[in-house]
Amino acid sequence: MPRFLARQLLVGAAFAVFGAAAFGAVGVNKSFTPNSVTAGQVSSLTIVLLNPNALAATGVALTDTLPANVVVANPLTIATNTCGFAVAATPGTQPVALSGGSIPGISGGAPGQCQLTINVVSSVPSTYLNT
Repeated sequence: MPRFLARQLLVGAAFAVFGAAAFGAVGVNKSFTPNSVTAGQVSSLTIVLLNPNALAATGVALTDTLPANVVVANPLTIATNTCGFAVAATPGTQPVALSGGSIPGISGGAPGQCQLTINVVSSVPSTYLNT
């Protein structure tokens, strides 16, 4: 039974590429739903981006190299894309590449956030950590 795990990261411009508006750290939180599936069963990968900066982060790009044996599900299903990303993902392969997204700035003390949800699958029973 494949088991998917993810962790929260705080990253800077070396991981995510920003336009002129914000160059500070941006948080990345990845999760799978469900996080435990049978071989060949689809799980939804959700990537949440958090911007604690005053200005919007624009022109954001991110590449998620999925763990070995985890690929984009067929058919390609993007359930959520609140960042306006152009998504490059091919069923049966990896990585998932995002570009051109925008994350709003902090508002009312809460970091700006957006998310992307895409289906993934593995046919190999294991525990997978998506960092």
